[in-house]
Amino acid sequence: MKKTNLFAILTLAVTPAFLHAQTTNYSSVVGYQTKTVNTGALSVISIPFADAVVTSQVSAATSNTITLQGQTALGSLFNSTDPVYVEITNGSSEGERFDISLSGITSATDTLSINTTGANNTSSFPGASLVGASVVVRKHTTLNSLKSMFSPALKTGTVSTADLIYIFASGSWTPYFLNGSSIWSRSGSLANFNNTVIPPGSAVMFKRVDSTSSTFTAIGTVRGNKFAKNYKAGLGVYAPGFPIAYSPSSMGANVAGGWASGDVIYVLSGATFTPYTFNGTNWKRSGSLANFDTTQLLASDAGILVKKGTQISVLETAPTNN
Repeated sequence: MKKTNLFAILTLAVTPAFLHAQTTNYSSVVGYQTKTVNTGALSVISIPFADAVVTSQVSAATSNTITLQGQTALGSLFNSTDPVYVEITNGSSEGERFDISLSGITSATDTLSINTTGANNTSSFPGASLVGASVVVRKHTTLNSLKSMFSPALKTGTVSTADLIYIFASGSWTPYFLNGSSIWSRSGSLANFNNTVIPPGSAVMFKRVDSTSSTFTAIGTVRGNKFAKNYKAGLGVYAPGFPIAYSPSSMGANVAGGWASGDVIYVLSGATFTPYTFNGTNWKRSGSLANFDTTQLLASDAGILVKKGTQISVLETAPTNN
């Protein structure tokens, strides 16, 4: 795969790749992004999504299944340990994502079962209304797939000696580490956390312990469809669905977008999170008279913590379609 910096290719993507007889064709937006984390440093890293395993159209659907046109051996593409989801790429449900249940799937099938209560689902499964919609099926990013994106490799050891990946859940960051057997572990548990899902639109915090810096590299195809995102009530961690930086204004973080006075965005600065608070009109930071409405608080390769009084659901539009 040719590696082209995503910042450059997002600009090139709106330029016709070929032009002939009033017909315009566009190539896929493919590229890479890197982020270097120095020894002893903390960094919040946006989690990339995996390229599509299947691209198809829904030929039939029920309240908990979809049948994909032209697919006769879906089961041979997945295994029972790799979490998988389907993403809708057009139509009234464009941008929504649903976890797939792989239990009992056979190799010779064109039908997938939807986990309608999946933790990573972005809305209620729409069932039969999906007939005719275009979809892609992707593998979730997991702790196990994440480790290959670091170079030099992550340091193994214990929670006290290894590099740490923190996942935000239930209001706090939980550290995970690679033990001496290169299995993802968590302090106080003997379980194997290799297949722990880091959902799209999320982020992890990385602490580099080893004596040299490590570079995180994400490679892949940029989404061309909308991206559904749910901001829950309370505190959560979020990342962009596309590799561009966002300000509160470009995020739609205003009253019209469902944001209210007292909502807070936290941005990692050094080893602490700096709060930016919405006053109902503008975004403010303690100790400053400035407005931060158009300041790019959410970097293209990072994530933010968001504290909201109420849950809202939004759709981000692909930058190539703006």
